[in-house]
Amino acid sequence: MAPGTRRTSTERRPAVLRQEGGLFVWGIFLTHKVAGPLFVILNNLEKLVANGKVLPRPIRKGDEFQDYYEEIRRLLEKLSVEDPGAETEQRDG
Repeated sequence: MAPGTRRTSTERRPAVLRQEGGLFVWGIFLTHKVAGPLFVILNNLEKLVANGKVLPRPIRKGDEFQDYYEEIRRLLEKLSVEDPGAETEQRDG
């Protein structure tokens, strides 16, 4: 290409596609860092409601919400009881 000439839209297309592809991959990566911990929290809450107990699993390093998850994990451990019937018996007895 001679100096001073402009690229046509056809010549710019590969660069634009690379940029869009890069943004797409970055967006997927970023959303997984947010969605992953939320999925784990929701799954743990569902287990707690269904079973009365839960063994929280850790979230991945580098995920968002690390501080929040740690507090929620502590709460889940407090709310989780070994035998849900035992707590009722203790109150009645």
